[in-house]
Amino acid sequence: MRAACEAALGADAEAVWASGARLTAEDAVAVAFGSGRSRASEPSGLSERELQVVRLVADGLANKQIAVQLHLSVRTVETHVRHVLTKLGLSNRTQLATWARERNQ
Repeated sequence: MRAACEAALGADAEAVWASGARLTAEDAVAVAFGSGRSRASEPSGLSERELQVVRLVADGLANKQIAVQLHLSVRTVETHVRHVLTKLGLSNRTQLATWARERNQ
C-alpha cells in the first residue's frame, strides 16, 4: 500500500510520510474524518501538548506530577514523552531536558 501511495505522490512522498508520522492519534483521526482541525506544530515537529510536556520534563517534574498539572493520565504523559523522544532522536529524559533548555522551550 505504501509503495502505491509513494508512486502516486512522486517527489512529495517522503515529506508527506514524515508529516503523517508526526501526527498524534487524535490528529490522525481528525484528518481521517476531515474535521479540518489544524495542527499547530512547532518547527521541531512537536505538537503544542508535546511541548507542554517537554517544558515540564525540563522543569524536573515526574510523569505523575505532569499528569496532575495537565489533567491527563500518567499513561498519556508517558506516551507523549515516548513520542517526543522518538521524534527528536533522543534516548532519555535528561537529553530531553537539555534539548528544551537549549531551545528555551
